[in-house]
Amino acid sequence: MGETLPEDKDVMLRKIANPVFFYIFEHHNPTVMGFLGKQFPIQDVTHACELFYLFNKGLVSKPTPVPGDAEVTDQFTTAFTNFAKYGNPNGPDEDKTDLHVYWKPLDNLNHNRNLVFATNGPRMDEQFFEGRVAKYLEIIEKHRD
Repeated sequence: MGETLPEDKDVMLRKIANPVFFYIFEHHNPTVMGFLGKQFPIQDVTHACELFYLFNKGLVSKPTPVPGDAEVTDQFTTAFTNFAKYGNPNGPDEDKTDLHVYWKPLDNLNHNRNLVFATNGPRMDEQFFEGRVAKYLEIIEKHRD
């Protein structure tokens, strides 16, 4: 479970009228970024890679399908369509989901919770990038004065 928010952030989260859903996209298709992808120092998922799975349009060229593409596309577009239609990526019912796993929104106890769209299926994670945000906040607090 994530760390408790400082009071000012807790108050801010309680003022949000609608649930907040956070995701990380881990599925990697090396051809999504086209020839530009080969220019990156790290060959992995990067900002905007997920747009292909939402719009079926490559940033530079048409990507070559890799294992998992069809399933990731189905789960990703279902979540975004449900969110647009119902304000909830799980679908119209509060207690069940159209996804393979129930996507829990952020709350005042865990503001790192996220759904990970991965090649082997989506999963909930209670930490954002192995707790990097918490570590960053800890460093900021330590050096604040």
